[in-house]
Amino acid sequence: MQSFQGNETSYVKGWAVIRSLMVGEHAHFLLERFPRIPDGTGSYFEWIEIYPGVRIWWNEETYTDEELIGVCRDKEHFYALRWIESRSRRLNNGCVCELEIIPEETKRFFSENNLTMMKNEVNVQSLYSVFASFSILLIGYESQIRSIGDINYPWRFLCHEDNEEPVNVFPLGEINNDNWWGGENESQELPVDDWEKIHRYVWAAGHTMFSDESGRYAEFLEFYVLAMETADQLERNARFIRCLETILRPRAGIARSLRERVPLMTPFSSSEYLEVIGKTAEEAKVELAIIGKTVNDSWTLRSKHWHGQTLKEKHYEKLNDCLIEFPSILYYLNLGLVMLCRIPTEEELIEAESTGSLDWEAPIIWDIIGYDVIEDWTIRIDWSYRPELVEEYLALEQSGDLSYDEFLHNRIT
Repeated sequence: MQSFQGNETSYVKGWAVIRSLMVGEHAHFLLERFPRIPDGTGSYFEWIEIYPGVRIWWNEETYTDEELIGVCRDKEHFYALRWIESRSRRLNNGCVCELEIIPEETKRFFSENNLTMMKNEVNVQSLYSVFASFSILLIGYESQIRSIGDINYPWRFLCHEDNEEPVNVFPLGEINNDNWWGGENESQELPVDDWEKIHRYVWAAGHTMFSDESGRYAEFLEFYVLAMETADQLERNARFIRCLETILRPRAGIARSLRERVPLMTPFSSSEYLEVIGKTAEEAKVELAIIGKTVNDSWTLRSKHWHGQTLKEKHYEKLNDCLIEFPSILYYLNLGLVMLCRIPTEEELIEAESTGSLDWEAPIIWDIIGYDVIEDWTIRIDWSYRPELVEEYLALEQSGDLSYDEFLHNRIT
């Protein structure tokens, strides 16, 4: 993992280029409580790439009130900016944590790697859904990420002289947090080994979503975001059910379909997964039964709520139990879809109901994602921020035998 390399001049020039190329095609969200990742040298990474075109930055830059008032649209936007800045710094060890989305990077990656099966539209919303999948996977690490605001420039360049428009701020809701404030603790660390494991899953999630012609996985992730932005417990429960319905699209017998099929789409029905995590088949059956019961209870509560029936104290107790279990259910469901690298068809699900398992070994429609491809993030960020270096590298006759990182090292030395 590498931080962005280059002097301040290249930084400034890079922003001038990317600003001119990405009008209306980039987004910057401030986050709370994103786990820091140690770099192995006693510090932390300055940025990470989650997926081509999706990046997390931990910014240390600070601005005076006068500087921000001078660039914000008005005083209301200034106060909103200071508010989301303080929230981000409070739970990110003093840094402003920023989710950066650049769709052009994703499109270029698909084109350069001949990934013609990635047919779904690439835009800010779809790449935000990839980040949502990443957020679900982090639930297993007890993360409580919140997306708290959207700004129209990177935090690093809020006061850059080339910015043509004033800074606009749009407050947002939650991503995967069940408790609005959740205590005053700083963000936890995500061990680098765990990050590298999740990183590969997220790439598979992105490839699955962009190659899923049914659009069901993207909608599942979008409804997940909507659910986590919902404060009302009954509405959140209903939206969780909507996530499941989106994946399954049952035509009849919805309650039965959800109760029986959702467990089959989790990796607890995969013998290979059970071997890896050290669970027996009997233990897996217990997990599957819990998932099925929770989904059934949740559906019953959703039906009562939507049909205007009076809910008693026992119903609210059951609702609370369902909401406690649901993040784990969505975690395992999302993990199962990522491991499958596809959304199961109706025929596959019918067969799984009789066999007790999906075909977890079915071939995928793209090549296995190699670590060398995942770790080639430097050239992807430089296409956006320092395109002149990439063009210089590609112009070299020996570029076929020289990696981009080697080219940068030789250029510095």
